[in-house]
Amino acid sequence: MTHKKYFLGLASLMILAFTGCKKETTEKVSTTLKVPTIELLGDEFISQAPGGSYTDLGAKYTGEDGSETTIQPSVNEVDPSTPGIYFIEYEETSTSGIFHTVAHRVVAIAYQDDPTDYSGTYLRTATGINAFVTRIAPGLYKVQNPGGSAGHEAVTVYFVETALNTFEGPLQPNDLVGDIEVNSISFSDTGGSWALVNPLYGPAVRVFVKQ
Repeated sequence: MTHKKYFLGLASLMILAFTGCKKETTEKVSTTLKVPTIELLGDEFISQAPGGSYTDLGAKYTGEDGSETTIQPSVNEVDPSTPGIYFIEYEETSTSGIFHTVAHRVVAIAYQDDPTDYSGTYLRTATGINAFVTRIAPGLYKVQNPGGSAGHEAVTVYFVETALNTFEGPLQPNDLVGDIEVNSISFSDTGGSWALVNPLYGPAVRVFVKQ
């Protein structure tokens, strides 16, 4: 009986030791990673008159371990002498290689002195669906659902006023429909019109009535 108790006790100790070691090993290799973020320093939308210079303020990258660093754009082609819209891109890959984070800033080199704000709700009579125009900075506009199309309510494009009553919507990235361009842009007291260059939209000029 004494030998049996000894062997049982020894077996119990071995099981406890094995269990303890397994738990300790698991704790050492377990790591919690945070999803990295990029926070722009300065405004997301910037508009300035042609001429002068442009200096980007960069962005703050918070890594998967919580550490913070200041990063500079990976793409910055702003030409402050040429009217247009420029999309500045920031990107960073995490230390582990698991996460790739991207953010954008929109810079408009635009005409600044148009007293008319063309913001508003614009009804496309052909479909009965609205587009929503918003001036977000002098000479810089965004349009939600520019096609006046069902199912495209989340699509947003940008255009710039390059001279008084002259507008351009250069080729721009869009996560929902791919690269898109806006041209033949025109506004009046009663409405507006423009065409979209993108495979999901027809080439015809779309006419809207301001509500």
